Amino acid sequence: MPLWHRPSRHTGLPWRTTTLAAARELEEVDDSFAAEVPALAAVVEQTQARLHHLLLPRDPDDDRDVIPEVKAGEGGGESALFAGDLLRMYLRYAEKRGWRAELLDATESDLGGYKTYAWPCAQGHPGTGRPRGRRLKFEGGVHRVQRGAGH
Repeated sequence: MPLWHRPSRHTGLPWRTTTLAAARELEEVDDSFAAEVPALAAVVEQTQARLHHLLLPRDPDDDRDVIPEVKAGEGGGESALFAGDLLRMYLRYAEKRGWRAELLDATESDLGGYKTYAWPCAQGHPGTGRPRGRRLKFEGGVHRVQRGAGH
């Protein structure tokens, strides 16, 4: 929703900022104002952060479909088992959002995990789910799995 359709949430920022400044001036005189300053400061900071987020330009790739890929690294069978756990986690996440997700390519390990897999993640029906690119664009990196002592 465009910013101009949300006036009630953000038009109070100048008023809140003025109120916060007045409370800071009067907190030395009256302790009741001192008690209000942290709450007012938090609301002003929250509103400013939300406005900043709303004013950022959108990434043109946010509405595109994505093809996540996971590869098991060092660690043999245990890393493949962890990759399988990640696959199940991502597939459940996609299912809850109403996205279509099926395995595109997979190489299974001996222990039942996956050495590699890729799965296209597309919107199921028009208008269902949020854009995939926006939700998954920061998914990346290396995970380290370390075996712990059995309890």
